[in-house]
Amino acid sequence: EMLLLRARLRLNEARQEKAIVDAERLLAEFPASQFSNEALWILGYVAWQDRRYRSAADYLQRIRDRLPPGNERNRLGQLVGDCYFSNGDYAIAASVYRSVLQNAPDPERLHVVAYQDIISEINAGRLDEAAAALDSASLLGHIDNTRLWRAEWNLVEALRREARTNEAFS
Repeated sequence: EMLLLRARLRLNEARQEKAIVDAERLLAEFPASQFSNEALWILGYVAWQDRRYRSAADYLQRIRDRLPPGNERNRLGQLVGDCYFSNGDYAIAASVYRSVLQNAPDPERLHVVAYQDIISEINAGRLDEAAAALDSASLLGHIDNTRLWRAEWNLVEALRREARTNEAFS
């Protein structure tokens, strides 16, 4: 507990390197500790701040793997997807978002996750998968009208850039 408290204090004092040392020590010496998830949060937060998005995703995924199905697990799934998206790993992000969608996230998060899934597929250059995800989200009501319109526009623009004009019009 003292290692965690010291890591938090050091994080608040903008001494990230020292916070990392304490969090990693806690995980190494007390892997089954009730504080290990918080240590992983600290490591994930610092990685995110340093724009090491894959590392942040790894720490968050380690926490997510310990949680039972439910809203908290889905929320972490979205954050993991966001890390990969921020890193430009769009195909991986889409896979993570799709996993969250399959596990029925809470309604407040559903629209955002569906939108991010579609945009990830577009950015990955997988336009057919993006169109299928868009159709599915629209049919199931997983995406609100504003995000639906934005996703459609992004898909149309991507199709146009690929000289798939007829598909864009349809």
